[in-house]
Amino acid sequence: MELKSLENDIDTNTRTLRQCEEALDSLFHKELQLREGLEGILMEMHDLTSMDLENTIKNNSDGIASLQQILMQIRRKREQLHDQGYRLHIKLQCLKAEKRGVAKSTNMLLSRLLGDGSIVQSGMGEEDGKEGEQGDDDDGSWRAVVHSPPVLVSFIEEYREKDGP
Repeated sequence: MELKSLENDIDTNTRTLRQCEEALDSLFHKELQLREGLEGILMEMHDLTSMDLENTIKNNSDGIASLQQILMQIRRKREQLHDQGYRLHIKLQCLKAEKRGVAKSTNMLLSRLLGDGSIVQSGMGEEDGKEGEQGDDDDGSWRAVVHSPPVLVSFIEEYREKDGP
């Protein structure tokens, strides 16, 4: 159940990250077009004589100021989207790592629960006194990584139902 939830979170995060990247790309192209247009206007103004330049500045100053404001807004929005994309990327990596951890923990618990019963039963009648040695891990090298109590509880309850009280 937790794995399914993590997979849904990963899918949602991936879609949001993709939308963020598409918006960034779109903003980049709009910003580029505006910058080229503004540069074109400024280059035309550079080529004009002083009298024509004065008239052009009077006529186009509002338009140039508007273009510069729009460029600033686009730049701020692009920076926000870039930051959001970075956070989404980090969150996605964390979710994937958590999913791997939960899957690994689940697999380890399942193998321990299913493997211990058969190993202990096969070792119980031995005369050498090493009953269940393989399943006990006396060296302490095995440590279960449990990220969520419901995963652990559900497996314990299933295990109890199989063996009885």
